[in-house]
Amino acid sequence: MRLIPAAVEYVVPINAFVMAMLAAFLIHMLSVKRGVSVETIVLLGIALVFTFNALLALVQFFTSAETLAAVVFWSMGSLTKAAQACCHYFHSPGCPAHSRAARLGADCAEAR
Repeated sequence: MRLIPAAVEYVVPINAFVMAMLAAFLIHMLSVKRGVSVETIVLLGIALVFTFNALLALVQFFTSAETLAAVVFWSMGSLTKAAQACCHYFHSPGCPAHSRAARLGADCAEAR
């Protein structure tokens, strides 16, 4: 059920921003409460990164094969659309690497 169809594409970026702010707030509150030095704040951040990576690994361990493939694809990124993207960015005649852009454009045309 979609309550606001236009907002669906913004759910992941907004959620990522909110969770990053919560992590930063957690580090800030722990550092203020204990009155720690800058080095300790950096170590708190590193510990939090490892904690989140461990939680992600735990999720990956308990998921199905399809979901695992989707999570790995999402977390690593992909260059599958690079052939389409190069057609839009490298076709300007004022570009200093225009000959390279022409080769990429030819590769884009062959990829279609």
